[in-house]
Formats: sequence, C-alpha cells, structure tokens
Amino acid sequence: MQLSLQAKQQMQLTMTPQLRQAIDMLHYSIDEMDDLLAEENERSPLITIQFKRTRSHRPKSAELNEPQWVEPSSEQFGDHSISYDELTQLVRLQFHNRQEQQLVLALLPYIQSNGYLDLEAVPLQRPLIEKGVTLLQQVGPPGIGAMSVEQCLYFQAKEAEFSNKKLVLQIIQYHLQDLAKQQLKYIATKCEVTLEDVLEAIQAIRTLQPYPCQIDTYEKVDTLIPDVIIERDGEALFFSIHPTYAPTITFHQPEHWHQYDQEAKQFVRDQQLRYFWLKRSLEKRYETLHRFMTHIVERQRPFFLQGETELQPLTMREVAEQLNVHESTISRVTMNKWLETPHGLYPFKQLFQPKLHTATGTVSRTKVQHLIQRCIEQENPEAPLSDQQIVAHLSSQYEIKISRRTVQKYREALGISSSRMRKQFV
Repeated sequence: MQLSLQAKQQMQLTMTPQLRQAIDMLHYSIDEMDDLLAEENERSPLITIQFKRTRSHRPKSAELNEPQWVEPSSEQFGDHSISYDELTQLVRLQFHNRQEQQLVLALLPYIQSNGYLDLEAVPLQRPLIEKGVTLLQQVGPPGIGAMSVEQCLYFQAKEAEFSNKKLVLQIIQYHLQDLAKQQLKYIATKCEVTLEDVLEAIQAIRTLQPYPCQIDTYEKVDTLIPDVIIERDGEALFFSIHPTYAPTITFHQPEHWHQYDQEAKQFVRDQQLRYFWLKRSLEKRYETLHRFMTHIVERQRPFFLQGETELQPLTMREVAEQLNVHESTISRVTMNKWLETPHGLYPFKQLFQPKLHTATGTVSRTKVQHLIQRCIEQENPEAPLSDQQIVAHLSSQYEIKISRRTVQKYREALGISSSRMRKQFV
C-alpha cells in the first residue's frame, strides 16, 4: 500500500456567533428584542439605539369592565386572593414554553376582579381561550379565569379531595340546572346512583366557592403587543410593523480618533463594525417580515376582510417557495409573534392551515371546524347529530368529504361533547 499526499479545495460555511445571532433575531419576540437592544445600548458606548412603542393595547378601565352583578363578599371568595403582579410572576416561572407563556399572559388583562374571564373582551379565538384557561389552572387559585359558574366549580372540584369526586364532577358538568330546580330524583336516575349519594354530592358542592378568587389590582399587568397591525379601509388592506423592528441606530464617531493609541483605535473600529453588523441585521429582520406580510395580506385577504372562517389553506413551504427563502426562515419569522386584525388578535402560526380536499377544491381546517360548530348549533337538542351524520351533512351541503375520526378530532378541539353528552331530555 502506497501513501500519498493530495491537496483538495472545499467550500465550507462557518457559522460565526454574529451570524448565528443575526439568524436568531428573526424569531425574537418584541420583549426579547427590547432586552437585546437595551443590552446593546449599555455595552456599546459609541452606539445609540432609539425606538418607541405604539399603542399599548391595555384593557378598558376597571369601571367599564365592572360586571353588573353585586360585588361578592369575602366569604364567597374563601381564602383565595392574588394580585396581577403575583399571577404574572407565577406564569413566567411555570411556563418555559414561550407560546404557552404568551397565551396565558394574553388572558390576564381580561380577568375581572372576581376572578372570572371577560370572555367577550378577549380578542382570541375560542380554542385558544379554552387552552389558555386550562393552562392558567396550573398557576392560579382553582377556577381562575373560568368563563361560567359551572366551569369555576368544575375546576375547584377537580382539585378537591372528595370521596365521591366522580359524581360531584358529573353533577356540576351536566346537572347544575336540574340541581337548581331541586330535581334530585331525576339526577339520581340519570347518574345511576341513589338519592343518598346525590345528597352527599350536594354537600360537597356547597363547600366550593362561586367566585374563583379576588384580584387586588388591575393596572400592573404585562399585555401582549402585536408585532403587526392589519387595518382595513373599505376593501383596501394596510399593515404596519411595530417600531422595534426598525429602530434608529446612530454611531458616534469620536473626533480625531486617528490620533488615539493603537488599542483605542482598535476599540473604535470594533464598535464601528458592531454598528454596521447590528444595523444590517435589524434591516434584514424588518425586510424579511415586510416581504412575508406583503405576501400574506394577499394570500389571506378573505380572512382579513371577513374573519377566521375564511382562512385559506396555506403551508410554510408554499410561502417559502414564493419568497425564495428556506422554509426554516418562515418558521423563524412566525415564531413568538402576534397579529392584530379587524377581527381580533391571532398568533402568526394561525395563518397556516392544512389543506382538506373537497369535490370543488381545497378548504382550510378552520373553515371545516366552523361548519361543524354551526351544524351542531342548529341541531335538535333532543336528537343531536352523530359524527357520522355530520360527515354526511358536510358532504351533501358543502361537498366536503372527511372521515368520521376527523370530525371527532375537530369537534373535541372545539370543546364540544359527543352527541350522547349533548342530548337534552324534556
């Protein structure tokens, strides 16, 4: 065997820390960019970065949000009292997943002083709200953020140590109205238990509080600020990007710096290179988001004009191909970012909808979910539609052909019970 030495040329991309940070800037949220720019201001004496926030999107005043019922007494709250500051800190400590943390923080401004969520004021779609309220139970008093008395009692009962918890939860979930009418024998029959069991469960329910907790103050809450705002003027659509994406960056070059010693000159050069790199990175971040939004406004135009039921099927790969960038770039652009539309606040990820094929083309998942919800809302409560009947309805009325399992999955995602659970008895 003969050994030989050969020269070979090979191109290789080395990712420097500066390049890595420039790429990471794409997925930074507004708060993260605030921290980064503030740090740059402190560490770079020759660089000044200035930006200002747009409208803060804080909730209405406490007086406008105050419910019309009588303010509950301290006995109705039990021992649960918490401040918004404490809630915010607990959320930040509990949730390490950025999207979950932002979702829960987005709900906090809409929790009223009695612990209930002001559902009508929350600018998020219902599945997101449901998910956020469920997550909120991990940090706050049981029932906080509940949207109804039933839900408040249900969350509390799940945490309580009742020997008959299954029956208590069943009564709360399906028979509170029957309980209010004192139809105890009917409840016992439906739950297949004795009257004594029902009476024991009622005693357990009476230990629960009708109000989740008492919130001390309303002002000290971090609110979610949208990265992009979509505005409508007739049929025309416009978008504006938050100022954090395009701050004013200034380099203060010292006079007569060429007369400095070698070490000082090198410091000025390093600062200047840092300035050019930072300026270009921020410009690239803004440019990428601007190109993305220009394309999205056109592709999702029906959604911005008419609402979420008109979300069009769209994938990140399609957008990446149209913009001639890598799919990972689109993923970074949409990460941890929120969009304010004429119809409410949405995460960027909501803009992407998987395709469902129909006889006349494709339709988005959100559209199908809306049709399923509308179908169930219009059903006879005494003879609710089964998932298979919904499949048949979508096929005959809208030429949408999907499986029964898909209908079940979408129905559960909407928080809708099965036909057996929805059935009402006269």
